[in-house]
Amino acid sequence: MEPVNDSAGFGVVLAFGLLVLNWLAIRYIDVVAWLASF
Repeated sequence: MEPVNDSAGFGVVLAFGLLVLNWLAIRYIDVVAWLASF
């Protein structure tokens, strides 16, 4: 195990986490807009 590999793995996890958070934010906005339409 090299520090470079750990850093790369952390970067991948961080990038994936940001993508998930971005997707959840978009879904949340869509749900709020859908509820507001009533």
